[in-house]
Amino acid sequence: MDWSNPLVFIIAGGTLVTIGIWVGKMEYFKGTVEKTLREVRDDIKTLLERIGPNPVSSNSPRVLTDFGKEISQQADVALWAKQQAQNLSAKVAGKEDFEIEALAVSDVKEAYENSFEFQRRIDKCAYDKDIDKEKVMAVFEIELRDALLAMSGDISV
Repeated sequence: MDWSNPLVFIIAGGTLVTIGIWVGKMEYFKGTVEKTLREVRDDIKTLLERIGPNPVSSNSPRVLTDFGKEISQQADVALWAKQQAQNLSAKVAGKEDFEIEALAVSDVKEAYENSFEFQRRIDKCAYDKDIDKEKVMAVFEIELRDALLAMSGDISV
């Protein structure tokens, strides 16, 4: 390569300018991607804040989260569940766990539909905790299921 040839310097300069332009474009692209990711992250945070905490885990069998336990204590759900379990004791005999859970779900739904006091209790708790009434009902369902299972000897509450 002949360094005395001005064409070499022109090509080298052109290459450096091209590389500089390319690096500039990559920096701009990186900045826009970072901005977009930041916006997406903020949108996800906003959505999660709107959903609110879940009182019930999604595992099977369902269990109360710390938030669900807080709801249960506030609304004195365990006491209600033990009293309700006494009324349902005859229906539990010989049933499997999943059948007992189904019974608890239908009993809570029935109580909500047929008792104004029970409806107010759930609606008030949902309002106080700023969550859907279905989430509060799930706490009642789990507590009732656990009380029924304890009566049948499957678990100890």
